[in-house]
Amino acid sequence: MSLRERGKQRRAERALQAARRILVEEGVEGLQMRALADRAELSVRTLYNHFGSKAEVMTALGARALDELAAELAALAIDDGLALSRAIITVSIARFHADRELMRPLMAANYSGAAAEGGSLLIEQARGLQEVALEAAIEARQLTRDVPPRQLAHQILCSYNQAALSWAQGQIGHRAFETQALHAWACLLLGFARGPVRTTLLAELAALEPRMTSLVERHRRQGLASAG
Repeated sequence: MSLRERGKQRRAERALQAARRILVEEGVEGLQMRALADRAELSVRTLYNHFGSKAEVMTALGARALDELAAELAALAIDDGLALSRAIITVSIARFHADRELMRPLMAANYSGAAAEGGSLLIEQARGLQEVALEAAIEARQLTRDVPPRQLAHQILCSYNQAALSWAQGQIGHRAFETQALHAWACLLLGFARGPVRTTLLAELAALEPRMTSLVERHRRQGLASAG
């Protein structure tokens, strides 16, 4: 890497670190390009040379989080497709909870459309992680190939995103986020499970049943309270 490229990389990193601090301290509303340039000690022009908009900054932060998630999953060296598919859910939620001061506003912005184009790119990246795991599960004959892994990954991600939005908006905690995401995952894959995998998924659902019952009842009470 040339000296010029290293300098460019350092400036981009300063901008991202500054953006992180603004999001944690002030939320998405505080993340304005001029304020970000001041915090990063860059000129506005230099900042725009690296990131063309506020949305691009948030996309870069989200992509970094997904890259770090992929690295952690790779380090776990899980060679079982079904186990990897599950770990993508549990490890990501644990990471987001650990960094919730950043991830909540960041995810809320992506889901709300504040970073619409970048959000689509991040969703594609996240879907790719699940698709690889599901393909491995199909190859190992843990799941049937009745539905392409890309479609299964899409459905898993849709359910995950619904729970993630509720968590990002502070409506549920990370345990409820995990419960909803895993329950939807197990229900979906149960229809394509082979042999012992079906037993594994049924056991997963049985273990989640008390937590899901509590969640459903809480949502029922909230709905009644809103209607009243």
